[in-house]
Amino acid sequence: MSGAYGFRFSSVDLALDGLLDVPPDWPLIRLRQASASCPPNQAVELDVREHDATLRLPGASLLLDRRQAVATIAAPARLGPDRLLHPVLGYIASTFAHWLGRLAFHGGAFSANGGAIALLGDRGAGKSSTLGWLAGAGEPPLSDDVVVLRGQTAFAGPRSVDLWPDAAQALGVAAADSVRGGARQRLAPPAVPAELPLRAWVALAWGTHTHLRPLRVHERYPMLVQHLHVHRDGELPGREALLDLLALPAFELVRPRSLDSLAESGGVLLELGERVTQERSPADPKTGALGRSG
Repeated sequence: MSGAYGFRFSSVDLALDGLLDVPPDWPLIRLRQASASCPPNQAVELDVREHDATLRLPGASLLLDRRQAVATIAAPARLGPDRLLHPVLGYIASTFAHWLGRLAFHGGAFSANGGAIALLGDRGAGKSSTLGWLAGAGEPPLSDDVVVLRGQTAFAGPRSVDLWPDAAQALGVAAADSVRGGARQRLAPPAVPAELPLRAWVALAWGTHTHLRPLRVHERYPMLVQHLHVHRDGELPGREALLDLLALPAFELVRPRSLDSLAESGGVLLELGERVTQERSPADPKTGALGRSG
């Protein structure tokens, strides 16, 4: 079966290109397509209830049935992999993960020496361009834009990284597929393991020079909450699971807001990946920074 984000997906209506071969015991979600008119510019709205959910996205609405494990995509025209892989599957997986007691974060992750390192950041923080650089350096992305966890296990996402055109050109992948109305260039990274142990968190930030700063335990909790997918207003999911994640090393990677800084900041992440994936026990939050100081 093919899947992503810890779920298998099946459909008779939609092409499921760009997914992974995944374990047969992953929960199955059936995808359906329905014809419906949806405003192309409608704001994202999430109405998640105990057993069903309605997610309104630009140009589509998602009707999710928890009991039947069915996701119906209502849109004026049939969705291709262009929009299905990202962002639609991310919203579907995040909601079903919530129902299973799993956590989903707005971020990306890359594989390093048999482990995963998560990159957290708001829109425009440079997650995808950083993942694109790492892919070129031989460390393929595990996921882009959504990181779904079961405990401290990170699930692989679809094989896609969506880059702004200037980032794609800087990375030498300008010939990649044009997606999302021509606004992005889609890089198709190689396959990765379906799941990997999460080894560390890295929050991305802009600054004057590149440096990696370790985050103490009291700094890690607000960082995780800031980027956590919250499905009901005022309801913070998975408090105990969040506390368990505080044991993982966490860092802030500061670098200049320029594509020219990708190589230096990417090198810091490669070094970090080598260090933390070799250490099976979490780092002491009081120790100094791993990696270069910039």
